[in-house]
Amino acid sequence: MQSQDLSSLSNTPSHPEVEGVEEPSRMIPVECCDRWQAYFRLKELGIPCQCEGYQPLLVDMHTAQGVIQVWSVLKHVSTPRSELVRWLDQCWQLPS
Repeated sequence: MQSQDLSSLSNTPSHPEVEGVEEPSRMIPVECCDRWQAYFRLKELGIPCQCEGYQPLLVDMHTAQGVIQVWSVLKHVSTPRSELVRWLDQCWQLPS
C-alpha cells in the first residue's frame, strides 16, 4: 500500500459502537494484514478505533495530534522496510 494522503480519507456516519466516538469517524482503507497492526498500535496510543474482519479500519480523529499519529502509524505499517531505512539514512546525513 502506498503512504496515506489524509485528504483522501472519507467521512462516515457516527459509529456508537466505537467506544468514545462522539463525532463522525474516518474510514481508512488499509491492507488486511496492515490493518490489524495499525489497529493495535492506535489502541496503544489511546486513539479510539474499531477493526472488524473484512471491514475498513474506523478511527476517531478529533485533534491535529491524533491525525498526525494516525498518519505516522499508517506510514510505518504500510511502507516497505527498505524505504524506511533509506529515509532514516537521509535524516542522519549532514547538509553539505
